[in-house]
Amino acid sequence: KLLVGLLIPDKGVLIHENKDIFQNKGNLQSWQKKISYFPQDIFLNDDDILTNIAYGIEKESINMNEVIRTTKLSEIHEFIYSLPLKYSNKIGEKGFKLSGGQRQRIGISRGLYKKPKVLVFDESLNSLDSKIEIKIINNIMNNFKKETIFLISHRLSTLKNFDRIIVFNKGFIEDIGNYNDLKRRNKIFISLLNS
Repeated sequence: KLLVGLLIPDKGVLIHENKDIFQNKGNLQSWQKKISYFPQDIFLNDDDILTNIAYGIEKESINMNEVIRTTKLSEIHEFIYSLPLKYSNKIGEKGFKLSGGQRQRIGISRGLYKKPKVLVFDESLNSLDSKIEIKIINNIMNNFKKETIFLISHRLSTLKNFDRIIVFNKGFIEDIGNYNDLKRRNKIFISLLNS
């Protein structure tokens, strides 16, 4: 929540392009426009799939090619195409006609549609089986190579290809390294791998 600017820190700063994002409203808004935040629980409207992916955009302005690209990246396109009305299929209030994993993948498509510079995944893949989760992470890493991706996860297998992993212990940073470094030296990381 600090990272996406929803909480203001008591001390310390968050620097982006040599500016403290909390220094003024302009800095914060500039930062937040670059972010797509993928929470654990996705809010969906009682509307069709297309409207939920291109949230807030007038139908005539929606780029359908981009919608399809994002649904392929989030591994939900085939499911959508299996539905009778495809992208025009209604999903019900809060997406009750969908499984938890399907809701999460539509939420991921929504965030990717914005073409963010910073992607923050906050346990947003927890309703998916590990094979689909790894596919989605690989799709995103292969298609967002110049962007910054933060992934908060207890499923450590999804972190293998990340440049840096930060291990927290009781609210403090315990260690920073890549997967192999931490697997070799950090007791908490090793215990999580073995649990």
